[in-house]
Amino acid sequence: MEVECVLRGVVADDHLDALFTRLESFCDDGSKMELAYHEKVYRGDGMTRSADSGRGSRGTVLLRVRDHAAHPGKPELLYLYPLQRRKTERTATRKRIAVPSVGNAAAFVESLGFAFDHEFYVKGLRYTFKETLAVTVTQIFKAADGSSGDLMDPMHLVEITGSTSPARSATVVGNVMAEFAEQLRPLVLLHLFLEDGFRL
Repeated sequence: MEVECVLRGVVADDHLDALFTRLESFCDDGSKMELAYHEKVYRGDGMTRSADSGRGSRGTVLLRVRDHAAHPGKPELLYLYPLQRRKTERTATRKRIAVPSVGNAAAFVESLGFAFDHEFYVKGLRYTFKETLAVTVTQIFKAADGSSGDLMDPMHLVEITGSTSPARSATVVGNVMAEFAEQLRPLVLLHLFLEDGFRL
């Protein structure tokens, strides 16, 4: 299980080129890469556990099958815990479980009792900063006949994530992220979006 810090925001089309120029200036050389994946979301009822209290409660569990264009046929099973924020931290945090798989991962998920809920496509660019932070600028597309269809939102989504470790607490990673986010103002304002709907 991985714990990551998260900041999110949006950027308008007329600021997009300037944002990419700034990212290529600040981020690691050669780190820019295309990002494209198809994600199916499955819904099931089960026990969810509070990140703060550790207490379990009955709720909806969303399990994701993410198929990256760069690695066709090798989907990733993904569970994202709800975003949390403590008053002493400058970013939101969440737990993340990712398991690589092969073959028909969707059939496996359905065999566990999960029901298909929705799907979408994500396309954009990914950068890294000091080999610590991942910065993505993406758009989300509706699924149509097995491929990407119309845009779900004309705005580009900007997300910065950074993984914690025993040597790097959420406070340390969050401070680095917040300082980096300041370099992107006023082109994009990164906030603590905690609503699950921001990321489908």
